[in-house]
This record gives sequence, structure tokens and C-alpha cells, in this order.
Amino acid sequence: MKEKLAEIGNYKNFNTQLAILDRMADPGNLTVSLNGFEGCSSTLSKSGTELELVIDGVFAPSEPEKGVKAEVDGKSVILYSRDLLYPYNTRLLSGVRAVHRYEVNRMQTADFGNAPDIYRCYFPSNVKQLNTFIFLFETLHYQTDRTLYGYDCIRISAQGIPYDILQVKHDGRGYYVFENLDPVSLESFKDTCFAIQQAVGFLTGYMPGGEEYIFRGTDFSYTSKVRQAMKSIYNPINTNAYSKLYDHHEAAEKYHGKLTKIPASVASRLIDLLCSNGDFSATVILMMEAASVRSLLLIPSAFSVIIESLSRIIAVPQSGSHVPISDKLLAKEIISGLQGYLDSYSHVLSTPDLLTLKRRLGGINRPVVLQKLTNNEKLTQPFGQLGIALSLADITAIEHRNDLLHGDILLSDGKELADEQVNAYMMYVSGKLYTLISKLILKYAGYDGYVINYAKFSDEEFAATEDFYDLI
Repeated sequence: MKEKLAEIGNYKNFNTQLAILDRMADPGNLTVSLNGFEGCSSTLSKSGTELELVIDGVFAPSEPEKGVKAEVDGKSVILYSRDLLYPYNTRLLSGVRAVHRYEVNRMQTADFGNAPDIYRCYFPSNVKQLNTFIFLFETLHYQTDRTLYGYDCIRISAQGIPYDILQVKHDGRGYYVFENLDPVSLESFKDTCFAIQQAVGFLTGYMPGGEEYIFRGTDFSYTSKVRQAMKSIYNPINTNAYSKLYDHHEAAEKYHGKLTKIPASVASRLIDLLCSNGDFSATVILMMEAASVRSLLLIPSAFSVIIESLSRIIAVPQSGSHVPISDKLLAKEIISGLQGYLDSYSHVLSTPDLLTLKRRLGGINRPVVLQKLTNNEKLTQPFGQLGIALSLADITAIEHRNDLLHGDILLSDGKELADEQVNAYMMYVSGKLYTLISKLILKYAGYDGYVINYAKFSDEEFAATEDFYDLI
């Protein structure tokens, strides 16, 4: 006999709901009794994620926009189908026995409502997309009646309401599960679930989606197609340096014990930002979509747009003017040092060119009018405000926005380059831009720690002087 687990205060019971999910995953030809059309022979069947209602008989619902009431497995349900709204075959065959086929887009139990309550949302996912929390998040233990789980639950706060985000395995199937721990309305719960989907997608590289089941106890609502699941080629953090640097053992040793997980407070802040700011939410979705298509032609252009969008969202408007080096003596010393450095190249620079460069140096500490920043200054502004250091390579990657805007899709500057050179540089720029985006988003959400530098992983030749991880 199995010994009972010690109580830890975070007990979960998925049994009844998982039984319903099992039934919905493979209903076979499930007999359905349609209210008002009991004389029809009706079944529900499923192929992939498509749930189909087949009706053999005389069928003509009077209010198809309100769905069709039915009895399924002893439960009163309402079936919704967009096909019912355009019933050309029903009009043509009114009063005539026929076989009707409808794709069911949504199904819910009759008692499922919008009242404030405890809800639980399931997204079916491939089990290969699970087990990803351990090296990313500060996790929380939870237990069922049979097992204690240590790395599959995150507790966050969204709009002041505690939520648990879980990865659940059951009979070879995987699920992402979101549940609120204090009562909220169904509408609020769904809005928060969408923000959680995006946050999980950005942080883990996999955004759950597709079929969605929302439960309130044993009552539920099923939707066949919410926003599709997306798998990114990037995610910003992994504290297991050896998994990322499996062929760079010495580098992995350098980072061992230094890499930081995402605190619950940062995940909570990110979810709140996604809930409250539609532009920020759209930007994160665009990033996931761009990184999921794996196109070297698309990613740099999309990521440049994303940095511009984030700069508008994150940067705090400022007025007045600002002198980069406020100490006049220090400014003189720096300019003098730079001019002396130029003089060391007088043997290769002509006298007129040297004078031109020195004149430009003389003006490098001119006041910046904060209301009249150039486009490139606007793109880098949020980095400065958040305290994120930028290298010359970072600034070059950001300023490629102008090249892409003017049609230089291959970033070749009009030069004839071999395909290998173009691909290598495009991969490098893609990795560099993603790293910059992840720094902005994570710092905006309050994160302090290491971020994966994908420029280094993408092409070590272009990133020869860079590190595999950057500290923000």
C-alpha cells in the first residue's frame, strides 16, 4: 500500500477534469440528443482538433446564433458552429430528411457562466513542450493524491489575483494549466490567461494555444481554435549553462552558479503589463510569430519593427536639453584625448580629413534637445532610461532599421557577398536584435540578471569579442 504524502498546502485534483479531456480527445462516434430534434440521429466525432457534429434527419434550428442545445454523456450542453449561421443546405432542404455536417467551434455545459468563481484553463500540448520550468523560474511544489511535484508549478499575481501556472502530464498527453486562486469573472480570467500565454511563450519559447478548455468545477467551455500554439527559436533565459554551452565547457564553468532564474515578481509584472497595454501585447505576439517562422529574411525586419515599437511603449517622454558630459573639464580632457588619438593616424590620414574629424569631435558634447531626437536616438532611448549598456555592435544592429526600411533586406550594403556570408551575418543580426529585445522586455518587467546573448550563439566569428551571456 502506498504511503500517503505529507501535506504541503498546495493540493490539486485534476482527476474529473482530465477524464472529461480524455473523452473530448477521443470521443469516437459519441451519440448526441438534440433538444427539439430528438428524432434525428446525431453524433459527435473528432479528427485532430476538428470536432464535427453529424445530424441525420430533418434539422432546422430557429436561432442558430444561440447554438444548439443537446444532451451529451448525461450533460446538458450547447453546441456552437459558424456553419449554422450560413445554413444554405438547411434552407434548400427545409422539411426534408438529410445528413448535415457542422464543425463545432465551441461547446459548453448549460450551467457554465460568467459569475466570479475559481476557473481552470487547459491547453493540450505535446509532452515535449513540458519540463521547461526547472531552469527558468522560481517554482512551487504542489501535490495530487498520488504524487509530489517540485518543478512544474509557478505562482504569480495578475491584477492582484494569485494564479498558478502548471505543466501537467497525463496518459502520454501534456497540458499547460492556468488557474486563479481567488474568484474572478470569466471575462477577467480569459484576459489574464491570454497574457499568461504570451508571457510563457516569450520566457520559455513555446506559447500554448490551439484547443482551449475552461472549467468551473465539472462545468466547462471548449473552444476548438484560439490563437495557434507557437514555437520560437529563441527564449531569453536558461540557468543551466551546460545545456546551452555543451561544446564550450570552459565557458559553462564561468557561468555556473551565476545565472539567475526569473522571480515570480518579474513574471507577475510582465503579465500585468501584457494585460494592461494592448500595444505591448501585440508587440510580444509579433515577436513570437516572427521567431516561429524561422526565416532569415523576415526576422531582422520584424525585430527592427519590434524594437521601434518597444521604444515608443517603454521610453518616458522628456523635455529640455541634456549635455552628455556635464563636467566641462572632463569634457575637454576626453575631446583632447580623442584628438590626440586621431593624431596618431596622421601618417595615413590627409591633413584636410584629419581637420574634418577634429572639427566633428569638437561638437560631440553639444546639448541634446530631448524633444528633437533623431530616429536612431529614439530607438536607443529606452535602453539608456532602463540602465542597459549598449556596445557599438548593439547600436549598429539597431541602426540596421534604416537599411531594412530602405530595402536592403540582405544587409549587404550593396556589396556582392557569398550566400554563406549573407546567411552568417543575417543570423548574427537576428540573434543580436532578439537579445536586445529580450533585455528591454525583461528589464521593463524588473529583471536583474543574465540574458542569453544569441548573437554569440548564432555566429562566433562576428561575435568574437562578445560573451555568451550578458548581465543586465
